[in-house]
Amino acid sequence: MNPVKIFFPALFLLAINGRSQESDKASTADIFKVTFFNPGISYEKGIGKFQTLYAQAFLNTSFSLGYSSSPGNYFKFIF
Repeated sequence: MNPVKIFFPALFLLAINGRSQESDKASTADIFKVTFFNPGISYEKGIGKFQTLYAQAFLNTSFSLGYSSSPGNYFKFIF
């Protein structure tokens, strides 16, 4: 039997009870976060029962590797 014919109906049956926003106890919280991998800060402000406003400021870290074997021939790899 085809695994796709089993997987997707099973996934659908599992997702039927995944209604997280139907609770009467739902709320949002204000969150301030400091990150170190990409140095920066972020803030999430609850503006409603299910809505938040998100802002962030960070510095992106990167690394560059270059190689030149002759004039005018330059290879650069950025990650």
